[in-house]
Amino acid sequence: MQERGGLDGADARKELEEFEAILLARLAAVGLPSDVLADVAQRGLVLASVPASVAELDEAALARGAYVSKLIAAAAVGLFDAALNYLWDATVGELRRRVAAYDLAYFFEVAVSSPERRKHLSRVEDLTRIDDIDLLRAARQLGLITHDAHLRLDHVRVMRNQASAAHPSVTTVTGSDLAQWLALAVRDVVAAPVDPVTARVGTLLADMRDHPLSIAERDAAAAFFHALPQDRVDALAAGLLGVYVDQEASQRSRDNVLTLWPALWPCVSEPRRHELGTKYTRLSAEHPERAVAARVILDCVDSAAYLPTSMRAAEIDTALDALLAAARAGTDASAAGRALRHLVSGGDDVPQQVIDRYTAALVELYVNGDDGLAAELLAALTPEQAGRALRAVASPPVAAALNQPPAQERWSRLLHDLEPRLGSHRNQALLQAIRTHPGSPATLAADPHIARLLAPRHRAKHGAAAL
Repeated sequence: MQERGGLDGADARKELEEFEAILLARLAAVGLPSDVLADVAQRGLVLASVPASVAELDEAALARGAYVSKLIAAAAVGLFDAALNYLWDATVGELRRRVAAYDLAYFFEVAVSSPERRKHLSRVEDLTRIDDIDLLRAARQLGLITHDAHLRLDHVRVMRNQASAAHPSVTTVTGSDLAQWLALAVRDVVAAPVDPVTARVGTLLADMRDHPLSIAERDAAAAFFHALPQDRVDALAAGLLGVYVDQEASQRSRDNVLTLWPALWPCVSEPRRHELGTKYTRLSAEHPERAVAARVILDCVDSAAYLPTSMRAAEIDTALDALLAAARAGTDASAAGRALRHLVSGGDDVPQQVIDRYTAALVELYVNGDDGLAAELLAALTPEQAGRALRAVASPPVAAALNQPPAQERWSRLLHDLEPRLGSHRNQALLQAIRTHPGSPATLAADPHIARLLAPRHRAKHGAAAL
């Protein structure tokens, strides 16, 4: 590697002053403003810092350093705003080079949430369509830069927007600023090594495209997922889902994603799970063919509960239709039961739009002998939903079922199970009225006192709640 050095400080200052005198004289001769250059002493700070800043670079990195040369030239002239612009261009260029050398498709999946935008991004040239702020964020999520480097570089990005030649200047940049930012760009981007975790993810992605993963490779990947930092897990989840729904991806890659997904899913954070559910909804609207694939991978880990509320409400309603139809016809209801089980993991995630129908359906299934799915989901009801289940006596199918002695026995058992969760005074009063009703349980809703307790609560004329 060639020796790198610089001019002696005194010699550099003398040359800068001589050049400045010539340049300012030319500007004055034609009547142009001449107070546009940074102080010579500030320029000297930048030039003096160059040898130490680039000392870490190898020959290949130096050969790519045209923007750095322009930065130094602009700083030497005294145009610090232009120098900052060149510095940022050099930083962004190096980040894009790192992305391209790592895994381009994976980067685009992490950087771009919109399915519509994502489908237009596949080539190295498309990296220029990623905003700088998203480039930094995704590079951090992939581990191409560290968290601290992200913070430092984002500060330079903001300063570039406020003080560079690319935008109207509202901030003054000093020689110390430029020297510091050049040093961190070299340290945090150009000369920074790839960390072991990022390298391991890159190897895994390459293996997934290259060959079917062996059992040993799958087990190693599962152990790796559990050791990953949370942000890396979440980035990997977004990336692998993108690979699976990509119609251009090889079948081998997609099969490997499906194999690894059950091991990855337990490590994914709740916010990212909801984001993936939302992505499925967007795919359904914009790219139905990709949505089919997304649903396959979500359903393989029973994650439909993370779909947005409006979509889940409609799907739960459809699943209840199928389940009740099968149960009433005496046919196999297992497929419909699995569909419903995919959509709910407990009472607290049932959308309000379908909660009355949901609880009434479970009560109908339970009193008719379902000790499986209905019993499990009834046991998971929240206190508020337990009260709604009690009110299922007003449902005609439930009332009809309660004409039969076996259903009446199961209804009595259900009342016993619901009682500890009926916290409100109104629900307790309804339970007491049901238990003391003198007639058949099938006639509960016709009892005037019970009918009043079953009716929705209304506001009195002056705003007080009616009892």
